[in-house]
Amino acid sequence: MRVVVIIMALLFEVLVTNAQTYTDISSATGFNLILRSDSTVWGWGNNLSGQLGTGDTIMVTSPRPLDISRKWIAISGGGFHRIGLMADSTLWGCGLNANYQLGISAITSVDTMMQLSAKHWRLIKAGSFNSAAIRNDGTLWMAGYNVYGMLGSGDTVTRTGFVCPDSNVKDWKTISVGGSHVLAIKNNGSLWAWGDNSKGEVGLGDTKDLYLKPTQIGKDTDWEQVSAGFFYSLALKKDGTLWSWGDNSYYELGRTTTGIMDTVITKVSNDTDWVSASTGCIFAFALKKDGTLWGWGNNVSGQLGISLSIGSVTSPQQVGSDNDWKLICAEQGLSFSAGSFVGTESNGLKDSAKSVCTAGSNQNAELGNGSLGGPDQDYFSCSTAPVERVPINDLKDNIQVFPNPALDQVNINISPGIYSDKMKIVVEDVNGHVLINRFSTGKNIITLNISALIPGLYFIRITNKENVFVSKLTKL
Repeated sequence: MRVVVIIMALLFEVLVTNAQTYTDISSATGFNLILRSDSTVWGWGNNLSGQLGTGDTIMVTSPRPLDISRKWIAISGGGFHRIGLMADSTLWGCGLNANYQLGISAITSVDTMMQLSAKHWRLIKAGSFNSAAIRNDGTLWMAGYNVYGMLGSGDTVTRTGFVCPDSNVKDWKTISVGGSHVLAIKNNGSLWAWGDNSKGEVGLGDTKDLYLKPTQIGKDTDWEQVSAGFFYSLALKKDGTLWSWGDNSYYELGRTTTGIMDTVITKVSNDTDWVSASTGCIFAFALKKDGTLWGWGNNVSGQLGISLSIGSVTSPQQVGSDNDWKLICAEQGLSFSAGSFVGTESNGLKDSAKSVCTAGSNQNAELGNGSLGGPDQDYFSCSTAPVERVPINDLKDNIQVFPNPALDQVNINISPGIYSDKMKIVVEDVNGHVLINRFSTGKNIITLNISALIPGLYFIRITNKENVFVSKLTKL
């Protein structure tokens, strides 16, 4: 029945072009999510646990719209799950739930977005094995893996639902969930952390095994942003300085240390113009006020957007010369005790947030270029997909596309009321790449040969003197 519903949605939905911008991006372990200004979510990459919410576990090699019937205000991808906030402030999620990271019981995985809570939420963050959310009342809630005390509950007991470390604390501002530790900032600008501290990632100057409750780090009250990596941490102060601590095995701290870790919170550099930072599994990025992008740490797959010949970068290095970066997100990834890791890909937003850019590994189709695997990409490739969904009632008298889905050929019936000779007909993939380009030749019913296209989602764009009409096409 689910397949029938999806096919019918494609048959009775037509698109019209309208330039969109992107408001958020999330690089999870092997899959990516973007939130557009029209409140729709698009995604691609690994889907083996149903984390894309497509109703199946089929990998998606290029960006496709997800959950198109809902309006979203926030997205966050984790290890093999994702969570989202709808416009009504309800909390939703899908994907792997083996560690109860969705905050629900008796289900190991979910392949469509399901509502997790009806309470009013304002901020969410997914980690490798956990989920975190802050309610409108300022209370903090955690779900998922608790072997390292990441729930902040004062113990390591497994729980199936969301847990509030302290219901009396109602001044949480922001939070970041790493591989096995958590960072958070309160409204007064104080910095807090808990969870695993074997690499000094909690930031209290020691390697005490576990901190089971939220613990304040120092006495400063000018912290602005936090980002938790797998075994390390980054934080930004209001004065524009960037700080790091924890594991430095791959130079992810952005500075040299006497050993492979540093338990003391230390400035990455003396620069005071940092505006945001993003931690990946074993590499990191930061943006400056002038719109330039800087990266450091491991570069095994070119995920820093820097030549593959450079295996690791020990301190912040500018990526290219562009100064129109708006947002950067390093793939969260997973690290293992044997020293192996997954998650070497990056995403960013450029050009007034109209372009999505990717670099690094494509082992899970993370690059979103329609392919799987292939050579690593040591530069950022950018593309746009300016398509906005509108009801078919606005256009059904003007254009018909059939059959849809289609195998080898598709027919386009253009209403005589808008038809004219030499109308431009283009078939594009979701990245805006033109695959078929032709003109009408005196007949308002046009047949296109699509046998050479790989199975997936495409858009047929038809242009006359006054309008541009776009329709979804699914190639079988």
